[in-house]
Amino acid sequence: MSNTALRVGKEKAIIFISYAHEKFYYDKLKEVMYQDVYHNTNPFLS
Repeated sequence: MSNTALRVGKEKAIIFISYAHEKFYYDKLKEVMYQDVYHNTNPFLS
């Protein structure tokens, strides 16, 4: 896993306190990635 996040052409470093913290972050990110308003209201993306 990488310790950086890309945001509109700029790199911003995310500093994790441990590997377990980094793994938790990316696992949760996968779970909530499509739980936003756009994906919940568009029936073609479900």
